[in-house]
Amino acid sequence: MSKRRTRLSPQAEAIQFILSGREKPCFKVKCISDFKGRGVFTCTPIEKGSFVAEYRGELISRYELDKRQKKYTEKQNAFLFDFEWNNSAWCIDASREDGSLGRLVNDCHKSPNCKMRRLTVQGKPHLCLFAIENIEAETEITYDYGDSQWPWRNLAPSGMIQTQHSGDPEVSERPSSSFQQANHSTGIACFKHVLTAEQVGPPSVDDGGFHDGNSTSPNDQISNDMTDESSDATDYDDANYVPDSSGNSSDTSSNSRDLKIIDNHLPHKVFKEISLGMATAHSSDSTNSSLEQRSFSSSKMSSGHCSSGIICSDSSSEKTLHSSINVTSLPNTAKRSKYNKKQYCLYCSKAISKLARHLESAHSTQPDVAKALSFNKRSRERKDLLRSLKKRGNFNHNATVASSGDGEMVACRRPTRVRQSNDFSHCKFCQGLYARDCLWRHVRNCPQKSVEVETRVGRKRIHIDLPKAETVHEAVWKIACEMNQDDISLVVRSESDILSLGESMYNGRKPNEKRNDYIRQKMREMARLLIAARATTPLKTTEDLVMPSNFPHVIQAVRSVAGYDLDTNSYKTPSLALKLGHSLAKVAGIVQCNAIIANRNVIAESAKQFATLYEKRWAESISSAALGTLHQAKWNKPHVLPFTQDVHLLHKFLATERAKCMKDLEEDPNIKSFGNLAQVTLTQVVLFNRRRQGEVSKIELQAFTSRNRTELNPDIMTGLTEFERKVAKYFDRVEIRGKRSRMVPVLLTPDMIAAMDLLIKNRNECQVHTENVYLFARPCVLSHYRGSDCFRKYSKQCGAKNPESLTSTRLRKQVATLSTVLNLKENEMDQLATFLGHDIRVHREFYRLPESTLQLAKVSKLDSNGKRKTV
Repeated sequence: MSKRRTRLSPQAEAIQFILSGREKPCFKVKCISDFKGRGVFTCTPIEKGSFVAEYRGELISRYELDKRQKKYTEKQNAFLFDFEWNNSAWCIDASREDGSLGRLVNDCHKSPNCKMRRLTVQGKPHLCLFAIENIEAETEITYDYGDSQWPWRNLAPSGMIQTQHSGDPEVSERPSSSFQQANHSTGIACFKHVLTAEQVGPPSVDDGGFHDGNSTSPNDQISNDMTDESSDATDYDDANYVPDSSGNSSDTSSNSRDLKIIDNHLPHKVFKEISLGMATAHSSDSTNSSLEQRSFSSSKMSSGHCSSGIICSDSSSEKTLHSSINVTSLPNTAKRSKYNKKQYCLYCSKAISKLARHLESAHSTQPDVAKALSFNKRSRERKDLLRSLKKRGNFNHNATVASSGDGEMVACRRPTRVRQSNDFSHCKFCQGLYARDCLWRHVRNCPQKSVEVETRVGRKRIHIDLPKAETVHEAVWKIACEMNQDDISLVVRSESDILSLGESMYNGRKPNEKRNDYIRQKMREMARLLIAARATTPLKTTEDLVMPSNFPHVIQAVRSVAGYDLDTNSYKTPSLALKLGHSLAKVAGIVQCNAIIANRNVIAESAKQFATLYEKRWAESISSAALGTLHQAKWNKPHVLPFTQDVHLLHKFLATERAKCMKDLEEDPNIKSFGNLAQVTLTQVVLFNRRRQGEVSKIELQAFTSRNRTELNPDIMTGLTEFERKVAKYFDRVEIRGKRSRMVPVLLTPDMIAAMDLLIKNRNECQVHTENVYLFARPCVLSHYRGSDCFRKYSKQCGAKNPESLTSTRLRKQVATLSTVLNLKENEMDQLATFLGHDIRVHREFYRLPESTLQLAKVSKLDSNGKRKTV
């Protein structure tokens, strides 16, 4: 008897098309009639249980759904598909014509041939159609929209199959006012296309995703769903298999972090642990427990909103499936290599040592295998095709392991030690499993990457392609993905409250590069606190940190991460303890607001109580000791100002270097000569203007090119001395943004302007991106040179006696000190303070003759006179 051939499971096939964003090629779109509009037809027969199409669109929250329903037309509202996931209401907005097929599938409540199911892939819910019967070629694909009184079902001619296109914008018949009130007592499933919040009444709760079209009582619905879904939960190899939606109804705690909400407010806590970066589902035990916990919610029936047809088990009872999932490592053989790596066959799912030989002997009739075998044995084409089959087979195995929550995944390169699966991620092009820190290197040269895909520079940028949580601002997610890839960054991306903290800071601060660094720092600090709390206390999530009953544990975690010494009552890093206090207060406010929006009154009240507890107890528990440590560290600290001779040496050295670098760039424009001239010019501008190095470093190209070049007012010129008139004509003035968004001027000499013009002229030849807006831009990236690094470099090269004192801050203090020594007038001091970018109070309090010098010189003089009885 011939051996039965095992095919790719429908769920794994659906995951492949979801990740690739493609449609199956065996379907076509046809215009049926003016009444029905367009429809989706199959070109080839489809077996029962097969994956058909994904209802693809934008995932939005209930809050965003309500806003869009108000501004959408009636035709656009027909594309809104709402459901419930993780105890929260969601919606797929497919109103935009994107070429996908799922949005065009018509309704048929009498004899549908497909059923909608939900899969959770990379922490994000996806709605997929699966065949519930064998479908012949040239047959229209249909499914049941639900038991609501859809208008086209009554308006359709009696002789016509009562189907209505769900996605044809040209259909004239739409739900009318006569159908705006639905029966609130029938318990109709609401996992459906949305009309408006008032047009369709709230149905009963169904954890299975959809009903079969029969109106039943809530209890009957639950029992029917259990029977229906248990029959669907067959082996992957069964042709009648339809993926079990209840198995995916509750996203695992490892995947929740990748969920994205368009709403700026988190209605419910959906981010938990670290994602596998691939599809996951509950194990059979978790599925059974979720089925047992189903309940009918009368409160949702009476609400004004349409609830979903799915209820998920409480997140606290969910399993972390990847806790026991490892990646197969190299064998521990000290003497010689052991070639025992096994690959999984795409067709029979067996672990094979010699996969190419197995494919040739057992599956040579498969189209992909036959194509690979048609090439010569040593040809590159044959190797590439076989390698692709190997990765696809391993991907199918990894998806099965992730679904079951137990086993070992197979990576393209085995690690030398056993590592957790959350350290690895699949390539979105070839589906191979690679270590996260090396994935960027593979993606850069992946043979299956299309030519049209933009090549991104840098090892961190590949992580920007990770699935983004919908509640997170695009820029905040980019900041989180561009961090160093370590345990801290994984916690940042997995905790919704930490991401909300970053978004709050992003919205409240003005755009600049420093803002992103500040947000990154704050999110990493909170992640470090959470890691310390998990290691030393029972706390597991950011929300746990702001519960009043956990306040002692929070104090313990803060002291642990800041290096508290009980014997000396001091901190190793006192500033970190103070910063964490400010961040915790903000997180408490965020948790309270989100809980109020989600109607979680208990959590909101707890967060409010934590804020009160923080206000009363935080100072005595943390702040007082931290501030004491900071103040004590400043005692007997020397205040060193740069010597005038060292400043003169630096001026001369920079002038010589600038002339040399300009000559090199004119003769041979390249990245090195461009960078040298940019760094020298930047240092000269900071040194001449005594400006903060960060302000000059971020001078934009537009600010320099649009500087004011008009002649000075003759009336004003008459009030200046001859020397002042010559100086005013000699310098150019550029206005830039300073601290606290002040306008601060920068004076430029003709030599500096000549160097800057040369830099602008050679930007393209020296590979400076056109998107780089900075004058002192770094080639090949979007950032700028840092003035502090340039000062450090040239202060050592110029031969200064004390190069550590040549910094922008100390040079500014030197000017303030000299102004005190020279006894400038009050108006002159005001003008100097304005030029330096601060007010006169700051100038007198911080930029003045060092206090130690005053005490040694002035006070000691009074003491000496007192001893001699003289004044």
